[in-house]
Amino acid sequence: SLNNRVLHKLDFDCFDAIGFHYSIRPHDWYYCPTKLYRKLQEYNGLKFQFLQDEYERVNLTIKVLRELNVGILFTCVRLELHDIAYDDPALKDMRKVTVLTGYAPDSNQNMQWVPIDQRSTDIFYRSRKCPYYLGRIAHEKVFIAEEFIKRAEQLNLSVDISVQEKDRVYGEEWTQCLSNCRATLATESGSSIWDRDGEVERAVDAALMKNPHATFEEIYQKILEPYEGELLYTAISPRVFEAAALGTPLIMFPGWYNGILEPDVHYIKLEKDFSNIETVVE
Repeated sequence: SLNNRVLHKLDFDCFDAIGFHYSIRPHDWYYCPTKLYRKLQEYNGLKFQFLQDEYERVNLTIKVLRELNVGILFTCVRLELHDIAYDDPALKDMRKVTVLTGYAPDSNQNMQWVPIDQRSTDIFYRSRKCPYYLGRIAHEKVFIAEEFIKRAEQLNLSVDISVQEKDRVYGEEWTQCLSNCRATLATESGSSIWDRDGEVERAVDAALMKNPHATFEEIYQKILEPYEGELLYTAISPRVFEAAALGTPLIMFPGWYNGILEPDVHYIKLEKDFSNIETVVE
């Protein structure tokens, strides 16, 4: 936050352009207090914004883009949906550029490939539980893990699969785990619900207050289904590139994946109903 005693001395005219990293939300007072927001409004140079997790409070984001007169938006929304996602007429001249959520790791990193037959774990996977209001696409991160765990013993698989926060791994440990498995799981990142004004989030929160143990399917049937798929906000995860860099095969649900990956060419396709699980394991 630049909410400090020297803010009045900050002269934005010294800069050719001003950009917002995706971790900075201009509509959040913590990052952009009122005085700073006004100075940004007064700045006449180019302003550009990187956005991720755009599915939440969409109308509030549009209001900020309009009020700050943002010239370029770097978005994870696919090209053909740009003008549907950001449909305010005031933004028709704003340039919208689709980018990835992350890119391939540095090729200069010391990432040693381990031969597949020397790897001790059949399948490694880490993710986290997403809020129900993000819809079925987000829930697939949990679904693929739970279904594989159920079937692991029967299929004689050695697995290290978890969606619990306590089991998260980072840095070098992450690289070691990913390079020591014969395959890893993946799904599309993002949300299948585009929550313009927070209506869906509020409805889910209210339902979970009444029934904290409600399953995703219960909430889906009660609240989410009418909103599902109105605008698909999906993307390829940089974890896919990390797996590729380590020579680790990917087992994935079919999806768009930014048009980069082809099923049974770049990944082993697992049907979402697990109907081909035996073929996948073979």
